[in-house]
Amino acid sequence: MKRFLVSLAFAAGMAPPAVAVAQDAPPIRLGLLGGVNFATLKGDDDEGLKTRTGLLAGATMVKPFRSGIGLEIDALYSMKGAKAEEDGGSLVTKVDYIEVPVMLRYDLSKTGNAAPHFGAGLSLAYQTRCRVEATGGGMSASVNCSALEAEQDITFKTFDVGIVAGAGVDFTSGSTTYTMSARYTVGLTDLTDQANLRNRAFQFFAGVAIPINR
Repeated sequence: MKRFLVSLAFAAGMAPPAVAVAQDAPPIRLGLLGGVNFATLKGDDDEGLKTRTGLLAGATMVKPFRSGIGLEIDALYSMKGAKAEEDGGSLVTKVDYIEVPVMLRYDLSKTGNAAPHFGAGLSLAYQTRCRVEATGGGMSASVNCSALEAEQDITFKTFDVGIVAGAGVDFTSGSTTYTMSARYTVGLTDLTDQANLRNRAFQFFAGVAIPINR
């Protein structure tokens, strides 16, 4: 029994403490993102609709796990909608959202200080602004979607759920991570109850992040 207890004590002394394991875990990164949306609306009623270019900006959190797997959650102000042109005039639907993509991501091994990554997941969006602007014949007009709802018996959806997928490259300098990424988002909710039109957007952005639990 004495020899057994001595062996246990020796094994415990050789084992790495739990805190050392925790320190080996990759740190969570918090940062800022900024870029551009090339958005449109797709569906049965999308004839003649073109791209609306808008701002994409917000914050990001990346939680790496082991073996390259991680979780990314963003909070973005995202300008979407579409544009139509006919007979020298234009009609622009401007629909802006607070968008929260939640993505599982995979980071490849670094080559030098660069590491490619891929990600996919769901995006939840809450509409913050909706306007329709028309120009033509030297005149222009702008109306809120709420006014259209009252006058034209149209109901615009406040929430959108979508699928998002993309890829990018992270560059490290010291403890700071710089990223360049591209994504494609596909809305799963019709913009209104009266038309089969859903958000689509190519998104291009850059960002910077720092670790918070190193």
